[in-house]
Amino acid sequence: MNAVGLGNLNFRALDFEGGVGGASLDFTGDWKQDAQITIQVGVGGVNLRVPRELGVKVDAEKHFLSGLHLERFVKRDSQYYSENYDNAKFRVSIRVTTGIGGFKISWV
Repeated sequence: MNAVGLGNLNFRALDFEGGVGGASLDFTGDWKQDAQITIQVGVGGVNLRVPRELGVKVDAEKHFLSGLHLERFVKRDSQYYSENYDNAKFRVSIRVTTGIGGFKISWV
């Protein structure tokens, strides 16, 4: 699955459930508010493309069957925060649950 421009949806909450296979979710667009995203994947990887100006907080459990790839994030307690989180105009909280596969955020 490939979704582009999800930031234009002006959502407060978005739930994504993937059974088997990979997904690419592009959150570029005209952000107008903070949002919460929940991602659940059984088998497969999920790649997120996120605008650099968004502050992002990720709550994800890392285990040996799934990979977590977060560049420019800092771990505070059990969550990961983008370097710009505290100063960002809009913030996104992401809760990730993966079975077998990986989760990656790329900045655009």
